[in-house]
Amino acid sequence: MRLKSLLITPLISISSINAQEFTEWSTTSYESGITPDCSQVSPEYADSINNFLKIKVGANTDVIVRLMRISEPKDVCIRSVYVRSNESYEMRQIPEDVYYIKIAYGKDYREKNDSTGCFGKFFTNEKFEKGKDLLDFTRAKQADRIIDGKKHEVWHLPTYEIFLDASEFTPDDKKTMNNNSISEREFNK
Repeated sequence: MRLKSLLITPLISISSINAQEFTEWSTTSYESGITPDCSQVSPEYADSINNFLKIKVGANTDVIVRLMRISEPKDVCIRSVYVRSNESYEMRQIPEDVYYIKIAYGKDYREKNDSTGCFGKFFTNEKFEKGKDLLDFTRAKQADRIIDGKKHEVWHLPTYEIFLDASEFTPDDKKTMNNNSISEREFNK
């Protein structure tokens, strides 16, 4: 099995939030691998396929990773998982297709419910990003093998590993950054 690795390390700005403005938000704590309540995702699985996307997170941030299937007329999120800092999680049994990821970085995750719906966000060092790389989870047929006189089909199951972390930067650094930053609204589409 060949493992493909991606390294994504965005720079995060330090920001402060007026606590009084967000009193309706409740602090929420998720274990790694849990789909946040406000993610509005119907998870899809391929029970017969044992592939995975391994998500490793560094010490400086928690993340929410959304696995996005490329579709028409719009892309579809098939999984959304929370991963804590200094932890790893394997997203398994991913249906065959081509995907990309969206990532929310930050600390102090909170959620709120109101008449317009359920919302979740990081309150400290929040940043959003869209991955540049496509993740092709389509199985590839390999040459059959003969074992003990019996013919066996062999398939390559693509697997990927990503490492996510954050670093601090000053406002002047924003002018020279070339990254895949997206808005909170774009992350939640």
